[in-house]
Amino acid sequence: MGERQKVLHVMSMLPTMNSIVVEEGRLPKTKEECLVDVDFLTANGYKIGDQIHLESGRVEEDLSESLKADTYTIVGSGSSPCYISFGRGSTQIGTGEISGFLAVMPEAFAMDVYTEAYAAVKGAEEETAFTDGYEKKVDCAEKDIEKIQELRCEARYEEVTGEAKEKLAEAKEELADGKAETAGERCESGAEDCGRRERASGWKPAVGRWTEGFKGGKRTSDYEAERTG
Repeated sequence: MGERQKVLHVMSMLPTMNSIVVEEGRLPKTKEECLVDVDFLTANGYKIGDQIHLESGRVEEDLSESLKADTYTIVGSGSSPCYISFGRGSTQIGTGEISGFLAVMPEAFAMDVYTEAYAAVKGAEEETAFTDGYEKKVDCAEKDIEKIQELRCEARYEEVTGEAKEKLAEAKEELADGKAETAGERCESGAEDCGRRERASGWKPAVGRWTEGFKGGKRTSDYEAERTG
C-alpha cells in the first residue's frame, strides 16, 4: 500500500435524499460492491471492476466492527451533494485529510446504530443556500435537534446498559444452574461412596432367625442376628 494509502469516508446510499449522481458504471447492488468518488477514482488510478481494500484508521478499532467485509468491487464512480467543494473534509486519522467517499449498500455495515443523520428542513428549499433566510431556518431546526440530544443519549445509554445487565443476569443464572447440578451430582456420588464403604466393611442387612422351644417347662423364643459376608 505505502503511498497509495488514502482516507475514505464510507457511507451508505440514502433512498430519499443526497442522491449520488453516477458518472460511470452503476450503483452497488450487493453488499460486496461499491461506488467510488469520481475524483478519487481518477486521481488514484482505479477503474471500474477493480477491487479496493479497506483498513481501519484507528489502532484500537477493528474494521469488522463497522463493515462486514474489507474488500469491495468497484462497480461505479460518481459525485455526491455531500461533497460539493474540491476538498473532502478533515479527519483525525491518517493524514488528517479525507481523499474521497465510498458508497455501499446499507447491508454492508456491521453496526447496529447510525453514526450520521441528515435532516431536510421545512421551508429551507425555498431559500437560496447559505443566505440569511436559509441560515435562519436551518439554525432553528438545529436548536430543536440539540434539545433532544441529551434525551437520546440517555435513551441510548439505558439501551446499552440494559442489554449488558440482561446478559449478565443470564450468565449468573447459567452459573447458578451449573452449581446446583454439580451439587446434586456430588450428593449422588457421596451416597454411592457411602454405600460402597459400608459394603466394603462387611455389613449387610441382618438376617433374622427365630428359635423357639421349651426350657424348664416354659416356652422360650430367641432372635439371632447374624452378619453375612
